[in-house]
This record gives sequence, C-alpha cells and structure tokens, in this order.
Amino acid sequence: MLGLIEDDDTVMIDESRNTLEGEGVYVILLDDHLYAKRLQRQFDGSIHVISENKAYQVMVVPKAQLNELQIVGRAVWAGGWLI
Repeated sequence: MLGLIEDDDTVMIDESRNTLEGEGVYVILLDDHLYAKRLQRQFDGSIHVISENKAYQVMVVPKAQLNELQIVGRAVWAGGWLI
C-alpha cells in the first residue's frame, strides 16, 4: 500500500469491523499473512482487492468465493515516525 501506508508505519485496525461495509482499506488474512488492501464491492457481488502500489494487479474474489475472504478488520489510522 505504498503511497498510503509506508514501510514501518503503525496501523490501527478496528477488528469489530470485519465485514465489508463499503469501499475502504481493510486488513485481510491470506496464506497466514496479513495484508492491508483496499476492498471494493462490485455490482455482480464480487469484491476487488486493490493495492495502492500500482506494481500489483487488482485481484478479484468472485461472489461464490466470498466465504474464503477473511477480513481481520478495517484500517482506521496509519502513521509513522517523522524522522
């Protein structure tokens, strides 16, 4: 998520918001790794998993596989050291 969240930033996650409420940055669990990604619901029921870093392509979670998308929580704040 370079450009929005930088390396070594601290990210505050609201774990009570672990379902997709609308477009936003969420922390998801994939293969035992945590990722901060922008999630965006589509008209066909699928969800786009978008990285702020344009080096990564948009991933699509089809509607039929939404139960496999594990949302840990919504990122509500990020910040880092000024020096």
